[in-house]
Amino acid sequence: MFVATKLVYNSVILKKERHNYFKMKSLAKCEESVKYLLPIVRAEIAKQLMVKYFLSEAEAAKLLGVSQASISHYMNGIRGSFDYDIVKKWKPDIEEFALEAAEDLMERHDLQFISDKYCELCRKVGIGEK
Repeated sequence: MFVATKLVYNSVILKKERHNYFKMKSLAKCEESVKYLLPIVRAEIAKQLMVKYFLSEAEAAKLLGVSQASISHYMNGIRGSFDYDIVKKWKPDIEEFALEAAEDLMERHDLQFISDKYCELCRKVGIGEK
């Protein structure tokens, strides 16, 4: 899958090894976040919305600004799971964030506050610091 894939960033060839994603240099500070953290955060928020607030997949999708199929994938563990060791250590922080985000979404129906808080979560877990 990812083993021995070579990528060129700034004329430097880096070897990308399985489960060593964060050793690579990023093109942008948020690149790692969008690829690895954001799907997990969305999955956890979707679970909170559906379990705690009894929303349907379609209603949760509308609040999160994603498709119903994405919510289905989150709920079935196809996307946004804690499969990688690197993200397992962030689980408590992500679950706390998701709980607060779901509560905020139900009150305000606006993603802006969550977007601002997401940046704080990234800093807390150390993504984008290089």
